[in-house]
Amino acid sequence: MNNEWPNCDLDLRGLDPSTLDMPVCQVWIDCTQPTDRTTHHDMVNHWRLFFALSDRMSISLDMLKAGHDEIRGVLDVTGRHYSVSNTGLFTIPMENSQDLTVRKVLDLLRDNYMLYYDYSPTRVGCRYWILRVVDLLRRRGFLRDIVGPNYPLFDEAIHDSAGDLDNQLTVWNVVHRDHLVHSELTTAGEPAHS
Repeated sequence: MNNEWPNCDLDLRGLDPSTLDMPVCQVWIDCTQPTDRTTHHDMVNHWRLFFALSDRMSISLDMLKAGHDEIRGVLDVTGRHYSVSNTGLFTIPMENSQDLTVRKVLDLLRDNYMLYYDYSPTRVGCRYWILRVVDLLRRRGFLRDIVGPNYPLFDEAIHDSAGDLDNQLTVWNVVHRDHLVHSELTTAGEPAHS
């Protein structure tokens, strides 16, 4: 934990702290392969954000439960030596403003009480937290959708047809991936990194 952003687990993994002030060149929303939740006998995807600073450096923001039986989330802020994970099911690129930095994102989340998140009683909610963060960044002019036939729109990919983001989850799997474009920066030949 740190004093500047309470409830953040900040681990830059060898990246210089000044990377928090570097301009972000690409924002990615990453959806992981579905994993089994043995306590609930179902499958669930996990969602997180990558803020690429170059094609070989990024900082990820990942809302994680503090513990297996916990409802309170802890924001994991991690330095990465790649732009975005290539092990996820799909990634959604977002266009960002040229003045966006990870420090600005963390400050905005702190000022809007979004460094904290209480998961639903069934222990889901990272997708809803991502939705709220993207909405906040859009309203502040930091993010917008990349429009084009080869890109999934964020709202279409993240919203559930049932409409209940916390409890009636659509579990994305490889069948859904066929109509979503995976990151051009991640290739099958690269070593896996998550």
